[in-house]
Amino acid sequence: MAGSGLLAIDIGNTNVHLGLWQGNAWALSWRARTVADKMPDEYAVLVRNFLTSADVRAEAITGVVIASVVPPLTSAFVELVRRYYKLDPLVVTSKTNTGVKIAIDQPEQAGADRI
Repeated sequence: MAGSGLLAIDIGNTNVHLGLWQGNAWALSWRARTVADKMPDEYAVLVRNFLTSADVRAEAITGVVIASVVPPLTSAFVELVRRYYKLDPLVVTSKTNTGVKIAIDQPEQAGADRI
């Protein structure tokens, strides 16, 4: 697959959903089972295999955004993105300026998957 793109990673309690955004649309997406005690290198192999199966080279990933409700995996994915893709991912939290107001009493308790 030609071109570059943004890798979006949504880490939920049941699944890790990855998507590749190219241009102005989702080009590809994958799902894997969430395993909270997996090491960054284990998930790195999985991500690499997903990308390779779609002919996407690591160099084509120009940015990464992570939304997670599983704290141990947040740090694991940040580590793998830094190590294997040489990028600093944007980790979405209630404090991330998205331009959308989080209109609840305790926005810090909103899961990143809801922001």
